[in-house]
Amino acid sequence: MAELDDTHISVRFRHGIHTIYLFVDALAPFSAVTTLLLETLQERYPHGLTSSIAPPKTTHIPEGADAVVAYGVLNVPNDPSRGWKKLNSRNGESTPTKLGLKNNSLVAFTFVEDEDDEAEFDVEWPREDEELQEVCNLAIAELSHDSPRILLVGVFAHAVGYMSVVAFLRHGLRLAVPLAVAITIYLYLFPIFQGCAFPIESGSGQEAYELTKKLHWPASNKNLTPEDRAKLAPFRLLALGDPQLEGDTSIPTNYLGTFPHVKTIARHITFQTKHDSFRERVRQIVHDLVDVVFEDTHYFLESQRKRFDLFGNDFYLAHIYRTLHWWSVPTHVTVLGDLLGSQWIDDAEFNKRSRRFWDRSFKGAERLPDELAHYPTHEYTLAGLLDGSEEEKVWTKRLLNVVGNHDVGYAGDLTEERLERFEREFGKVNYELRFELPVTDDEKRATIYDSDKNPDSDRVPPEIRIVVVNDMNLDTPANSSALQDSTYNFINNVIQTSPSVDSKGHVTVILTHIPLYKPAGICVDSPFFDFHSKADGGGLKEQNQLSSDASKGFLEGIWGMSARTTAAGGGRGRPGLMLNGHDHEGCDTYHFMNQTNATDPADRSWEVTRWADAQAKGIPGGEGIPGRREITVRSMMGDFGGNAGLLSMWFDYEAWEWRYEYAVCPLGTQHFWWFVHIVDFIVLLWAVAYALVTVLVENGVDVDGNFYKGVSCAYKYLFRRQTANAPAVNGKPRVGTQ
Repeated sequence: MAELDDTHISVRFRHGIHTIYLFVDALAPFSAVTTLLLETLQERYPHGLTSSIAPPKTTHIPEGADAVVAYGVLNVPNDPSRGWKKLNSRNGESTPTKLGLKNNSLVAFTFVEDEDDEAEFDVEWPREDEELQEVCNLAIAELSHDSPRILLVGVFAHAVGYMSVVAFLRHGLRLAVPLAVAITIYLYLFPIFQGCAFPIESGSGQEAYELTKKLHWPASNKNLTPEDRAKLAPFRLLALGDPQLEGDTSIPTNYLGTFPHVKTIARHITFQTKHDSFRERVRQIVHDLVDVVFEDTHYFLESQRKRFDLFGNDFYLAHIYRTLHWWSVPTHVTVLGDLLGSQWIDDAEFNKRSRRFWDRSFKGAERLPDELAHYPTHEYTLAGLLDGSEEEKVWTKRLLNVVGNHDVGYAGDLTEERLERFEREFGKVNYELRFELPVTDDEKRATIYDSDKNPDSDRVPPEIRIVVVNDMNLDTPANSSALQDSTYNFINNVIQTSPSVDSKGHVTVILTHIPLYKPAGICVDSPFFDFHSKADGGGLKEQNQLSSDASKGFLEGIWGMSARTTAAGGGRGRPGLMLNGHDHEGCDTYHFMNQTNATDPADRSWEVTRWADAQAKGIPGGEGIPGRREITVRSMMGDFGGNAGLLSMWFDYEAWEWRYEYAVCPLGTQHFWWFVHIVDFIVLLWAVAYALVTVLVENGVDVDGNFYKGVSCAYKYLFRRQTANAPAVNGKPRVGTQ
């Protein structure tokens, strides 16, 4: 077989159910085409051609020089219903070019006794739903014969060319639309597919899930029975950690400039810079030109990618908050610090990120009003009731924001200005909220302490005390002693206004950012402290955890636990738990004191273990082992799986104590979020292209011809490049390379 060159064109020859794809010389006599076609047919189909399936009809392939082949083309391109017209090849002397054949032309053929005889072209067209299968079968059939006349690339080019553009787009939609619909439904209903739900008293995840479904279907929560309402935890906290909204400071062109070396080159050319010689000036220009290509272009493209990534990340975080808020139906929501990505940004950038936080990532949420963020006092006002009433649903929109190190800095960086702007945008950093659970049963209500009617009772009205603490400056050295004193004064007031450790019915939930101290190996983050140099003030620069002493302020101060069994309440302290962030990997631990260790209470120390291990050993609630659970909520950032925490608290009327349980609901990395929306966008463009091509075809435009002409031109261009770059054979260049 001669090598292909620019004179060859691709032609589809059709008879019956068969399509033969050949590359023919457009300038050679048509008799050469007939010879090539007959040789191919005799080799490929020795038993004849199937001219018709119903009724079955087989056409014998003539042999020898007397074989006469008649050719025809469609009367109307792309419309087989209008029939065929016979080509006059002038006894094989005419050429494909003179007959008007082009790349990807469709030509029918049949066998006649004489070239002047009338020709009837038998061509069967496959139904559209059979096209894909026939293409595959044809490709397999072509590959099963080792014909030197049909290139392998020709087989696959035929497979593509065999299907019209409209059919190709339609079949593509049949494959892509179900995929897009499936992954989109999963993404936007991921809590349903993952079985996410706030835990309930029974401990059954399936029962909690079924109960959550009743909040949405068939008629919102109107179909909840009184028994169902009793199962719902009255306090359901959606806990989100460390969103860390980045901004302009993470975009290279914002601090390097856009193509800065182009500006430098302009200064060199206009002699605005000084050089020892003209040669040195030219050398510097060439050097800057290299930097334009390898630095400026890279930073420009990276900046555009980063801008797009930040835009998408805002909506990724918004998707987590919005979807979980809708599905799980929390009563309260908290963001546990690091709302923004850097404490070093200026006020303009801070305000810009704050607007993105409220207008994109947490759209629909509200800042907690300052008048509701109370300072601890003995005579306090309830923030709300846990009765599930319509009036109390306003709390589902109010964010209990916690300040983090990326918001204001650690103790050595925290200033009045940074704290003021955070409180202005996101709310106070130190405050308490008290929520009471109404007791509707008269007999149970009669057991509550009353100085006149029931003075000996140790029961108080069921109450949840939420204490939000700025623990950024609990450790020293601090940049601002005034701010540090303010934080410690707040903690002291919390302790002084706390109920007696002997009282039952209250629980203290602490929301803060930096986790309590724990030895290395318990969580991902180990104890770590770093300090500024003396020249920079020597303040605390960074820390993974609070110090051991600062941690005792919570364990022994706010919760009132003690190593001494002779302390009030036997040293058991007040019920409670802590939720925080900072450690992006998350952690669930239990801090406890074994009062049976050593004879001197001063020798006893706090111990920490994983919550699961503590449960396995029976430590929580053990006699002489006071302790509290600390939940470090895994970050909601994409790199950490888009996690969210679900904390349920319900009241045990028999023991007159609050019970709680915690669950997680991760969306998955941001890559899946991006993948779904990119697929949806491609499918949308595909559908638009399908609609447009369909309209063009219906209006008589030869879409197939134009499309495959472009494909053929592209193939010929690539073939020429491959041929030109091919190595010489036996010292001689390949055809087409001279």
